[in-house]
This record gives sequence, structure tokens and C-alpha cells, in this order.
Amino acid sequence: MIKKFLSYFFCNEQKNIKRVFESVYKDINGFLVSKQSAEREKHFSPEDVYGEINNAEFLNLLRRVNPKPGEVFYDLGSGVGKTVILAALSYPFEKVCGIEQIQDLSDLSKACAQGLRSKKAAQELLGKTRIEFIQGDFFDIDFSDANIVYINATAFMDIWQELSVKLESLKPGSRVLVVGRQLLSDSFYLIESDLALMTWGKTMLHVYQRYFELKGS
Repeated sequence: MIKKFLSYFFCNEQKNIKRVFESVYKDINGFLVSKQSAEREKHFSPEDVYGEINNAEFLNLLRRVNPKPGEVFYDLGSGVGKTVILAALSYPFEKVCGIEQIQDLSDLSKACAQGLRSKKAAQELLGKTRIEFIQGDFFDIDFSDANIVYINATAFMDIWQELSVKLESLKPGSRVLVVGRQLLSDSFYLIESDLALMTWGKTMLHVYQRYFELKGS
């Protein structure tokens, strides 16, 4: 009886999350916004290529690292903020934060978060989780309070070595979820690798954890 109740409870919670999320993002097209911004500002670079992970794939990825109540989640290059909002709706994080350099995408993320907070069903799911979106270069922003970091790094070519080094500022035990590239740091060990469904097709994802003690220490 208890198992049936728990199954019913979690199934309904998942449906509520899906319903609330889709109500926020039903008219949002991050690809179009990114394209229009690049055309207007004439600022396109390989790092600006827009892409999203499948929502179910992302939630499955989060489950693999077992987020704990009170932890902090970041998405580096968060686009319109979908992973940040999904993380906030699905787990009792203390804070979820997206860092996005393109102004239009960041502004849209903030608008989505504001719209989310106005929904009663969302308030019940979010609890006390804080949602933040920061517009700027993540090399200029301190995200060392993160417990879990998600990075769609497929287009991060020239900056990847530098970003791998910056991630070493994370606290011991922090997890890093990387799509499309492998971390270039001895401060992390690989937990697992798998294929993830992205908007352009399947690509490799890697799950890392920061060593509690560095090698040789």
C-alpha cells in the first residue's frame, strides 16, 4: 500500500513539474533569440552556438549525482535557463544559478524565473529554493559555492583549458556534468560517461567529482 502511494505521489509530482515547466517555456525559442541577438550585435563566435539538452535526459543526469537538500547548482552558459528552472522544480536546492553572457538570453531567463514565481503550483514545488540568473562572462564570476555544475561544452574550444582550471576552485566532492568534452584537470575523477540526447543529436556526457584530497597530497 505504501509503495503504491509513493509511486502515485512521485508520478503526480513529475506531472506537475512538467506542466509548470511547459507553461513557462511554451512560447520561448532560445535558438531564435540567440540567432537574432548575434545578427543584431554582430558578435557571433563558436562559443555562442546555441544548443539544449533534452529535458528528460537532463533530469536523468541530475539523478545520477543525487542532489542533496541545501546544495547549490550552476549552469555555465545557461541560455534561456531551462536546466536551471528544471533543477529548481525537481530538487530542494538552496540555490540554482545560470550564468549567460548573451544579454538577450539572460534577460529572457530572468523573465521566465519571474513568471515561474507567480504560479501557485510552482511555488509549492520550489519551496525556498533561490533562482538567480547572472549576465556576464563566467570567467569573471565566482561560482565556487557550487556543489553541482552543468556545462554544455560542445562549442567551448579555445576556452576549455582555462575553464577546466577555473573549476578547480570548486569545493571537494563537487560534481561536474559536462556535455561534449572531457575535463582537463587532475583535480577531478571520472564517475561515468554516457550518451545524451541534445537538440542536434546524441553526444557524449561525462560525470566528474572533485577529489576530496588531491593526488600526492
